[in-house]
Amino acid sequence: MIPAAACLMPGCGDGSESQSADPAGTPDQSIVPAAAPVPLPPISFNEDIRPILSDKCFACHGPDRKHREADLRLDIEEAAKASLGSYAALVAGDRDKSEVWTRINDTTDPMPPKKSHKVLEPQEIELIGRWIDEGATYETHWAYVKPVRHDLPTVTDQAWNKNPVDRFIHARLEPLKIKPSPQADKRTLLRRVSYDLTGLPPTQEQAQAFLTSDAPDAYEQLVDSLLQSPAFGEHLAVWWLDQVRYSDTIGIHSDNPRSVWPYRAWVIRAFNDNLPFDQFTLMQIAGDLMQDEPTADMLTASAYNRLSPQTEEGGAQPKEYNAIYNADRVANYGDVWLGSSVNCAQCHDHKFDPFTIEDYYAMTAFFADINQPLVSHDNGYGKIKAPLIFLPENEEQAAQVQAVEAEYQAFHAQNPTAKRAEERFSSRDPLPPFPDGWTPEQTQQLNEILKKRSELAKTVPFVVVTRARDEPREVRVLQRGNWQDDSGQVMQPATPAFLPGIATEEGGRLTRLELARWTVSPENPLTTRVVVNRLWGRYLGNPLSSNTVDLGSQGTPPTHPKLLDYLAVDFRDNGWNLKQLIRQIVTSETYKQSSDAREDLVVIDPDNRRLFARQSPLRLPAEAIRDQALMLSGLLNSRIGGPSVFPYQPAGVWEPLNFPARDWPTSKGEDLYRRGLYTWIQRTFPHPQMITFDAPSRESCTGQRMMSTTPLQALASLNAPVFVESARVLAEHLIQQEADDAKRLEKLFNLALVRPPRESESATLLKLLQSQRTHFAASPEDAKKLSAVGEAPEAQGLDVVEVAAWTSVCRVVLNLHETITRN
Repeated sequence: MIPAAACLMPGCGDGSESQSADPAGTPDQSIVPAAAPVPLPPISFNEDIRPILSDKCFACHGPDRKHREADLRLDIEEAAKASLGSYAALVAGDRDKSEVWTRINDTTDPMPPKKSHKVLEPQEIELIGRWIDEGATYETHWAYVKPVRHDLPTVTDQAWNKNPVDRFIHARLEPLKIKPSPQADKRTLLRRVSYDLTGLPPTQEQAQAFLTSDAPDAYEQLVDSLLQSPAFGEHLAVWWLDQVRYSDTIGIHSDNPRSVWPYRAWVIRAFNDNLPFDQFTLMQIAGDLMQDEPTADMLTASAYNRLSPQTEEGGAQPKEYNAIYNADRVANYGDVWLGSSVNCAQCHDHKFDPFTIEDYYAMTAFFADINQPLVSHDNGYGKIKAPLIFLPENEEQAAQVQAVEAEYQAFHAQNPTAKRAEERFSSRDPLPPFPDGWTPEQTQQLNEILKKRSELAKTVPFVVVTRARDEPREVRVLQRGNWQDDSGQVMQPATPAFLPGIATEEGGRLTRLELARWTVSPENPLTTRVVVNRLWGRYLGNPLSSNTVDLGSQGTPPTHPKLLDYLAVDFRDNGWNLKQLIRQIVTSETYKQSSDAREDLVVIDPDNRRLFARQSPLRLPAEAIRDQALMLSGLLNSRIGGPSVFPYQPAGVWEPLNFPARDWPTSKGEDLYRRGLYTWIQRTFPHPQMITFDAPSRESCTGQRMMSTTPLQALASLNAPVFVESARVLAEHLIQQEADDAKRLEKLFNLALVRPPRESESATLLKLLQSQRTHFAASPEDAKKLSAVGEAPEAQGLDVVEVAAWTSVCRVVLNLHETITRN
């Protein structure tokens, strides 16, 4: 039963009063006076009305001018209240005189029309009526209002009065008479924060130090040590690479390789070095423009602009793929930094948000200077044509690079037209065959230099980067997205018209660098909110606004708008310090709560999305499930950075790949045991194990991964070679280190779960152990097969039956729900 004070629905308490009753249930009116009507809370346009109008009305009466019916807009207050002759759609304070009220209650020809397959529920109709009676007041959409640092609320519980996060959360709970959940035990906190910050289980040394410490700041010390771990940058990099749709291949048609792994290494370094997020943003969007001679890091970061899919199909049309690449870049920029579905305005004005088709193509124009072939049969592994930089790893490589690049630069210095000729080699853009005066000898000379660069690329690491063209490509408005239609207006770079713009000199063309600066400027209300919202969801299980890539009208208002704004402003004002923001979240009492389910929250907040009166139990992400097994077995290769690797994968999984045909080149030695972050991502055929555990294909931005639970996951984690191999190696360690079964089991549990086994667990697993000993003793060939799984050498001098039996026990423990869940 929900207490009346805890009701969170609009209109709750609307006149239904409890009274004293006789045993038969009849109210005694002579004793209990009639209670005064409980005043209803005022209607909020953003929270109560905008979601209804956006879902049911804006498609026909919203921002999209091309599909607007009856020339009526309901997304703008002035238009909705304007006189339409003898009537108005909305008459403030009078629902009966409002045409909207009449039409949504019309039983013969209701709005929304039946053909829309949209139906207003009775409670939604009544909310609209109450809103009209209260004045039909509009509010600017919350995400487009500049965030402000709200005053911290006062709360009575002193334990929740220290961290700003807690004060906002508790201030919401106190009026509802809902208490926060108790703090989780130290073991749970240790595992939770270790997995959240590094993606790895705590080491035995970390566990011993934290669990035995009586220091009042022991937890804060643990957090600080994890934030300084090199594994922190690796784990957070997965979060970022999901958003920017990083992969090792180009996708589309041939899906051939593209050398961008140094970009991933740069992201890891940036997070570990706590590079301010504004600089992190500038270097990716416009690293090549930041100074006359950009550094290697600036150029490597600019590879972000080269992560879009690219075709090599022989019959592809350059103009068509120019539109496709533009759409991908603008969509990703909008998703990653603006949390907005900008791409919905590619063919017409956005149906729900104020992005116009002109806004879309004006944003496209920022990226029109990127010197990337529109259609190319080479992306960096044959003859080098795409803009790139070499990243030598030793003095010998550095000398080789210097010699070849000196020749390359000298040729360009002697031929000012060489850049245009090189574009001719690398692209099917509509360019002249060669610049005026270009000779066959120059063609041969340039070709020889490019061949030398190609040979160099076989041994020296390199990364494709962004370089600006001399002249940006023309960008026109494409009506209905038709790339063959050249009649549209030519667009110059500009930010969305409804947001504060970029100050520039009259007539000057804006650049990607100016877009990047605007992205992280105080004038842009979106970026800080987007980052904070996603990180909150990462550490609390659910974001404050549930759709992390759409903060617009089709998204959901934040459950705690003042908290979101406070953290957004604090993040920006403290130098875009990511580690500080993350530390503030994970040291809060809100984060440290138990994740146990509570009966009093089952109805009002079953998914822990609205109140955050507890923590959320979260299954580990795909990479961490694999990394955990490798680390517990001692197999994990902790080397940072480097090229992608090819862990075990089912035979023949790449058989459908053509142009050219190829096989999965399984890695050898330590490369087999690198973290999941480094697994080769083939866009059209991602690693099955990763996909099984909900890793995205990296074809578009993923703001927050969905988490599923399927039988296929259990089959993978029990039987995939990496998990069987890890269990076998772990079993060998247990046998070598302990002679007693009970001690081995206790060591296994302390490694995997940082606790000893319960009596019932010991009994069950020891029974399993005995049955497996019996089975493998009777079938020694099965034991040999199990021990032979994987490339890791078998420990010498151990009984193969004993290893196989303990491997079975380790497989069970590695697959426990508790093991693969950060609780």
